Amino acid sequence: MSTKLEIDPNDVNRIINGTDIKGDINSKGDVRFDGKLTGNLSTSGKIIIGQSGNIRGEIKCKNADVSGKIEGKIIVTEQLTLKTTSLINGDIVTNKLAIEPGAKFTGTCSMESSQTLPKKKKNQKNNTEDLKNWAKYSGLAFQMGITIAAGTWAGTWLDKKFNTSKPIFSITLILLSVFAAIYFAIKDFIIPKK
Repeated sequence: MSTKLEIDPNDVNRIINGTDIKGDINSKGDVRFDGKLTGNLSTSGKIIIGQSGNIRGEIKCKNADVSGKIEGKIIVTEQLTLKTTSLINGDIVTNKLAIEPGAKFTGTCSMESSQTLPKKKKNQKNNTEDLKNWAKYSGLAFQMGITIAAGTWAGTWLDKKFNTSKPIFSITLILLSVFAAIYFAIKDFIIPKK
């Protein structure tokens, strides 16, 4: 008769001091890490890195308490606590950050809520589209402004040249330049190019 092993979510995976791992670690439960890891560490639970813990790679988890050394990116969806003996060299992305006096951190920190962490790439794409639209319509506004200004200048010049008592040329050329600007706007920006 075979027995099925059940995983208790309250169990903590322990990597003790003196253990050297090269590769990625994925876990569903909490992890206590006191050894050395060259690779990525990912869990849906909490990670505790002891004073002798040394990780070179990316860390992803729900919560983390760090007393050891990390070289790499840390992504924590809830709270990251850097203890007095911690030494971090890399980027941090977290919702909440607690740093004890004496902790050393070199890198960037981005404070984001757990709802926005997975959506970052999508928002960056939207920002790029916004920038493209801004450039497109700024160009349209510039083109329209130049066309109208040129028409105004030419009309004023013609009125002075022919010494007209009424601004006949000015009004005519301003109206023509407005229509030309609208035409170019429709042609270049509203009607899609094939």
